[in-house]
Amino acid sequence: DNHHIGAESTQNAVLILDNCTIRANQAHGVHARDQSQVSILRCCISQNKGDGVLTSGAAKVTHQDCAIDENKGKDLNESGSSTIDSP
Repeated sequence: DNHHIGAESTQNAVLILDNCTIRANQAHGVHARDQSQVSILRCCISQNKGDGVLTSGAAKVTHQDCAIDENKGKDLNESGSSTIDSP
């Protein structure tokens, strides 16, 4: 709660977020950068002042069984050649 960004990945990183709540941050809930791979499982991502999940560069994000809503920006925001998938 109430951080700048809830979770952030760096280039070529693998990040797994499981069974967590990410909310009320000053910017985005999750920011996946560059060529990172992020898995978001059973999480609640809401009420952030930016996007719920923001991707940039060539990041790859998958989310499953998550509630991603009520964010000021987009709930899911892909930019660059990044992707967000829900299996």
